Order: sequence, then structure tokens, then C-alpha cells
Amino acid sequence: MKNTLLKTMYMLSRYFLYGFFMQFLFLNLGLATHVNGQYKSIEEVSIRLPDEQLTLGQFFKEVQRQTPFKFSYDSKKVDRMTLLTFERKKGVVEEFLKEATRQSALSFRQYNHSIDVLKDEQSEVVSILEEVQVTVMGTVSDANGEPLPGVTVSVPGTSIGTATDLDGR
Repeated sequence: MKNTLLKTMYMLSRYFLYGFFMQFLFLNLGLATHVNGQYKSIEEVSIRLPDEQLTLGQFFKEVQRQTPFKFSYDSKKVDRMTLLTFERKKGVVEEFLKEATRQSALSFRQYNHSIDVLKDEQSEVVSILEEVQVTVMGTVSDANGEPLPGVTVSVPGTSIGTATDLDGR
């Protein structure tokens, strides 16, 4: 009885070991094959636009027609009638989205086959400051009208400044 039980356990462990090696071999061969089940990135998908000027709504429809991507956005915050001008008619989706970002106050984020459109609050406040050099000349004098030498003259909030000479200039 004990001998038969030992033989049965030996046989089952041998079959288990064979099964384990067969699974190991086939899983390695199966996993080594090239599988393309992943989502494509916006950097990999090319499209062709019908015109160089499109509204935001037309642009969204064209991208959705030619790619698996779908746009999701809040229609109250995104103006679909915003006019976009593209330099090229053919290119990857990422480049077209970058151009749309530069021309509108929107930002885009890819999540699988969805492109989220977000209203970029910071890009609306854009001010361009032009630096103008101004030369200031004059004489620093006291209440009696006499020149004051060695007086520091500076621009508030900066490190720009100078000191007057012996004649108060």
C-alpha cells in the first residue's frame, strides 16, 4: 500500500514537472512574439488637413475622422468657432495640436484614444513688455540750488543706479 502510494506520488510529480516545463516553454515563446495591442501616441499618427485655415470645431472633426482619437471638452469653456491657421496641411497630430495651442488659450492631453481639451487660464493673460532705454540727465542740488556731489541716484526696484560727480551731475 505504501509502495503504491509512493509510485503514484512520483508519477504525479513527474507529470506536474513535465507540465510546468511545457507551460514555461510555450509561455516564453508566446510572450516573445511582437504584439501591437498598445495605443498609438499622438506623435506617431499622421493626418492631412483639407485646408490651412479651419475653425477649432472643423479641426476636431477632421482629426477624429482620420484617427482613432476622440476629443473631450467642456463646450461652455471651449469656443469651437475659434479660427486656426496651420503652416502645413500634412503632419503628425502632435504638431497640429501644438500649433492650435499657440493660437488659442487651450492645452491638450492624450489619455489612451482620448484627447482632453483644457482651457488654459494662464495663457489668456499675455502682455508683451518692450524694454526702452532712457537716458536721464540732470543736476542734483540742495534747497539753496548748490550742486550735491556723491549723491546716489537709482531706479526703484532695480539695481540700476549711479552717483553724482563733483558738480552734482
